[in-house]
Amino acid sequence: GGGGILYSKKLFGESMKLATLVSGPGAGSKLLHTLLDNTSDLYIIPGYCLMYFYPHYFEIIKKKPTYKSLIFELLERLPTLYDTRIMPGSESLDSLGSNGEQFFAVTISQFAEKIFELRSNEEFNYTSRELLIDIHRAHYQLFGNKETYPCEPDVYMADIHVDLYLEQFKKDFPEAPVIATMRRPSV
Repeated sequence: GGGGILYSKKLFGESMKLATLVSGPGAGSKLLHTLLDNTSDLYIIPGYCLMYFYPHYFEIIKKKPTYKSLIFELLERLPTLYDTRIMPGSESLDSLGSNGEQFFAVTISQFAEKIFELRSNEEFNYTSRELLIDIHRAHYQLFGNKETYPCEPDVYMADIHVDLYLEQFKKDFPEAPVIATMRRPSV
């Protein structure tokens, strides 16, 4: 399956508004992701690095972590967010660019610090909604192509990939419309 979330400052002001895209195996989520990624007012975190965001978040939050330990442990479990060479997956995120020698990489501390900059209070109680928003903003600030995105993009989209987490996503973003695609079964 595939999934995504959208945030549009231009359309919805400063409040986070999202939509989710859910697609079955072989339904073209990578192609759609690529097409949307080539629009100048839309920023997408590449690949499926947020696929397990929700199960990891809820497993970590049971331990009642500090603000900083929550961020670091989540980033340790989702390393492709800060370095696409660690777990490139089937998306070949370690061989980007026309010659296949490019990748996205900062240290885990640099990515965490970017998230911390978005919140002034270290004791802030991060909900999954708030953290998902800040991960997207931090990723853009670190890796967004400033030629394509000279200022913060109007829309953020992330591929959460599976519909298993759609129920939690809708709890976080109840106003989010759902767009579903599926592969036509072979006869």
